[in-house]
Amino acid sequence: MASLAGPGLIALAIVALDQVTKALVHLSVPAGVAIPVVGDYIRLVHVRNSGAAFGLFRDSGAPFVFISIAASVLVLLYLLVVPVRRILGRRALGFVLGGAVGNMIDRCMRSGEVIDFIEIGLGPRLRWPAFNVADIAVTVGVALLVMEFLWHPRRKLSAGDASSA
Repeated sequence: MASLAGPGLIALAIVALDQVTKALVHLSVPAGVAIPVVGDYIRLVHVRNSGAAFGLFRDSGAPFVFISIAASVLVLLYLLVVPVRRILGRRALGFVLGGAVGNMIDRCMRSGEVIDFIEIGLGPRLRWPAFNVADIAVTVGVALLVMEFLWHPRRKLSAGDASSA
């Protein structure tokens, strides 16, 4: 269980930050209002998302509760087998777990929806769909996992392995 401490703390911090920021947006930003933060490039908005990250698969909220639960269980199980020395991969899994749990809490508390509140883009037509801290955490976690995979493959092929392939 000690091997879960580092990733667990990362996940806990992400869930806390995610839930606090969503609560602040819920209490202080009217739905549908866009508040410029850095000109029109970064805006604070209050939207409800019934789909996946970045507005994908809208109006599909209920299945995402089960997907979040399954992803969280898989990440926890994987953390039990990933060697402690694989620090980057373990931290990445903490990010993914925190993001999955953060959005799962929202979906359970808000009828299958999450609060998204960060919007970036140029003008009215070139805008990325709104997202939240949990979405950022999952994205960063997946990017870190890709880096871990590319930098530290599980095993290196020796000359004997390559000839038998």
